[in-house]
Amino acid sequence: MSEKYADDAQRQRVLFELMALCGSEELERATRLVEQGLAEQQGMDDPAPTVQVAQLVQEINAIPQARKNLHDTMQSYFKEMATERMVAIRNAVRQAWIAASLRSSQ
Repeated sequence: MSEKYADDAQRQRVLFELMALCGSEELERATRLVEQGLAEQQGMDDPAPTVQVAQLVQEINAIPQARKNLHDTMQSYFKEMATERMVAIRNAVRQAWIAASLRSSQ
């Protein structure tokens, strides 16, 4: 990945998008499992498992808004990282790090 996306901001964006896709699949799988658990609990005498599954449903239902908040924050971050000022700062930091690495290896 670092060869294809040499710029840190590009690499971070690609990794973020990849994690978002994987997270969507995991959320869908978790939703299906909880729905299956609810279906299995119907008709049972003990209400405790049903309460636990209902709590899971509430927690899962809160995830999309939390993911949206994260996505919005990351979009702002990526916009900021793309500005000329940030590119110049990243390049300066990278050059300083390389120079320091070369000095310490001598």
